[in-house]
Amino acid sequence: MCNIGIISNWSPISHGYDDEEYDFVDYLKTKSFLIYDLTEYLQEESIMEFIYNFRLIIQEVANTIRLTDINTFKTTRIVIYKNAYIFKERQFVTGINNGLNKFQILWKKYYKQKMKHYKSIHNIHERAIRGKFKNFKFIH
Repeated sequence: MCNIGIISNWSPISHGYDDEEYDFVDYLKTKSFLIYDLTEYLQEESIMEFIYNFRLIIQEVANTIRLTDINTFKTTRIVIYKNAYIFKERQFVTGINNGLNKFQILWKKYYKQKMKHYKSIHNIHERAIRGKFKNFKFIH
């Protein structure tokens, strides 16, 4: 079973800490803080319904979450994670699946190179003369 949730990097400004926890601040900054667990929505609905209603779910979640720190807002992302654990009365996640992010980066890079190839003046001129483009080769 996969878990899906909204996470961000832990921040002492937005998430706070006690005087007793001062020694752990540097350690907590390296952890991924679970802001909201979306797994309950995934269990209630089928995957297709979850994807279809995703915008409504995110609007509902956005109304309940208040992010005061701009850096926390910038690092907020929706991820698939393996498990969650509680440390110092805060919930963190481990085993974040970055496969989707890596695929998106690769896809963007592919299309950026492809569009650069087809919009090149040299290749447009070549197409005007020969009737088709030269073969596109993706370089990763």
